[in-house]
Amino acid sequence: MRYQDAAMIVDAGTNATATSLVNTIKSMGISKFDVAIGTHPHEDHIGGLDAVINSFSIGTLYMPKVTTTTKTFMDVLTAIKNKSYTITAPVPGWIK
Repeated sequence: MRYQDAAMIVDAGTNATATSLVNTIKSMGISKFDVAIGTHPHEDHIGGLDAVINSFSIGTLYMPKVTTTTKTFMDVLTAIKNKSYTITAPVPGWIK
């Protein structure tokens, strides 16, 4: 893989902007993310992550070992489960 062909997304905005985000990404010709990162489980960071997971292929999904009981977080976990993805917890100082 050449780096110029790789795609990565860090966070995915709010629930309200999810459709716009997915449409914008698709208009850029992106169909797969090599890396997707959800930095922390606040709605303004992972609100659109379930839509991204549902709409695109994801290579490695990074999220911290932090949980919450919000519907937004549960929606992301459901999308991950439905696609049979696993979450990789980042480790400071480690690069894969």
